[in-house]
Amino acid sequence: MEHEELKKMFARVSIAARVKTSLVIVRGSQRNAWTDGKKVYVTTSLIESLPEDQVAAAVAHELGHIIGRHVPDTEKALEELRGRIYSDKKSEGIVSRAFIEGSIAVARQYRSRRHEFEADSIGETLTKWAGYGSGKMSETLNEIASEHKERSVLDSHPTTPERISKLQNQPRKIRIRIIRKT
Repeated sequence: MEHEELKKMFARVSIAARVKTSLVIVRGSQRNAWTDGKKVYVTTSLIESLPEDQVAAAVAHELGHIIGRHVPDTEKALEELRGRIYSDKKSEGIVSRAFIEGSIAVARQYRSRRHEFEADSIGETLTKWAGYGSGKMSETLNEIASEHKERSVLDSHPTTPERISKLQNQPRKIRIRIIRKT
């Protein structure tokens, strides 16, 4: 995908999302996209190996995380949990701290999986609103699934079949409520 095509695609998807953000291209051999809650990051490998509509779906998924406030909300909730636990006198000692940090890791993983489903759903809607058609999230997930074969109990993302099944079984009409702080 050429630079100008990439800019136009990003504009289409971010306008559909009504989100003002920027796209950062990162040199990398793994096809990946992510967000820090403010910007969307995409690897050169993802851009070079997928057709425009699938890159748009990956970007839309990351915009779904921004719309859902997944990054700041998760970190805030986990820091509040950590603060509450550590303020308790019973949480002193190495074993207690290891248990607490392990529990927080499990909580982060659960929240992250739930957020992935939500970002998939929002991403599918945004991709359609941007004019790329339906089913692009599933196509994109299928395309990059081969790179993520090894699974772990602590994986932050649901399996590709779980994600695709959820997308295919979601209601046809989805309402996305965008709340802006003024």
